[in-house]
Parts: sequence; structure tokens; C-alpha cells
Amino acid sequence: MKIVERKLETGKWRLRFNDEPGTITAVYIKGLRGRPWPLHHVNFEEFKERFPFDPSSSRPPPMARGMPSLWSTFQGMLHIWPAPANDWNLVVSMEEK
Repeated sequence: MKIVERKLETGKWRLRFNDEPGTITAVYIKGLRGRPWPLHHVNFEEFKERFPFDPSSSRPPPMARGMPSLWSTFQGMLHIWPAPANDWNLVVSMEEK
């Protein structure tokens, strides 16, 4: 199991994880006290129902901002919803291939 930690910028709702070997098994937001807060995993179809967007478009969709609670993956991209309203640390647990 590999743990990857990245700084998550305000409003950033997609992150590329193509360069990391393995599959994403869990995603956490690390809060102000350094405690991990787990995000709920949904499949990509359910994610699109809750948050409709066109992945081929370069324009960002209108979206709510707040504390992220959902995550999904699509073509090597990690999608979180809603977009974070503050800077957080994102912790991703990956299963090695």
C-alpha cells in the first residue's frame, strides 16, 4: 500500500494520478489538526449524475464549493466534489499493481 499526499488548492476539483503506479483505494482530506477525514467513493456514473459535466470540454462547469465529500476516478484523473473552498492536504491510498 502506498500513501501519496498532495496540497489541494482552492477550487481544484480534478487531479491527475497517471504518473503514480497503482489504483486508488481510498481518499482522505487532512484537516487542520492533521487528522484524516475519509471521502465517500462513488462510481463515475453516479458522480456524473450528481455533478454533470463534459470531460471533453476545456471550460470548467459551475459548481458548489465547500468541504469535499465524494470522490471518483476517470481516465487517470481523481475527481472530488464539491470543489474545496479552502486549501487542504489530500491523502490518497493506492494499491500497488
